[in-house]
Amino acid sequence: MNAVPWIRWMLYYILSITTLITTLAFHRPVNHLTSQRVHLLYLRSTSDSSAASVSSTPVPTHIVPSDFDGPGCVLLAQPGEYDHFLMQAAILIYEHNARGSVGVILGKPSAFTMGELSPNIGVFAPNILYTGGSEGPDTAIMFHKYPLGGYSKSIGTGLFLGGLRQAKELVEGFHAHPRDFKFFFNNVQWAPGVLQSEIAQGRWDVCKAPPDMITNQDRNSNLWHRARRVLTKEKDD
Repeated sequence: MNAVPWIRWMLYYILSITTLITTLAFHRPVNHLTSQRVHLLYLRSTSDSSAASVSSTPVPTHIVPSDFDGPGCVLLAQPGEYDHFLMQAAILIYEHNARGSVGVILGKPSAFTMGELSPNIGVFAPNILYTGGSEGPDTAIMFHKYPLGGYSKSIGTGLFLGGLRQAKELVEGFHAHPRDFKFFFNNVQWAPGVLQSEIAQGRWDVCKAPPDMITNQDRNSNLWHRARRVLTKEKDD
């Protein structure tokens, strides 16, 4: 009996099972969306001093290395990062306070559009929903570059969060394009002090980027690669 075909079939079987397990592990957060509607988070800007200081943050015109100073910063995973959610991740931090830190991974499009998961989303129906991380409530959040008359919350560097109704009106009035608005499901979270510790240990590099790069939804655009090249050039110089 020739053992070669039998060995080939065994290898094919093992490879198929391994592929199936990997696929399930990697796509579980996305498949979870099929069983529910996504509820949109509406945020109004606040009038406290912390919000005022965030809104005055300069708007970058290109990618620049930065010290970590809270919302608006982009974290860059190191090239050797092994966590599958964080490999080559660029993470926008949008909350940083005494309760901890929260951000979204910028370059992980899901398999769903907003229209598939939120039928009343209107002009934003074709927008891709991005997977912002592996944690968080069952809500979607929206980032953009428009103040929306105070109905969106500034997170610094020219970026704003929320204000869905006003965003719809802006697009319907042809004053903005639907792709100026980027939607995320779930996020990445750190307990108080943990993110600062990870940055100090060298797990993350920090930069800031123009709003249009943050909200870019071109699948061929990769902020992590672009920012890494900039940071590498800065170090070499």
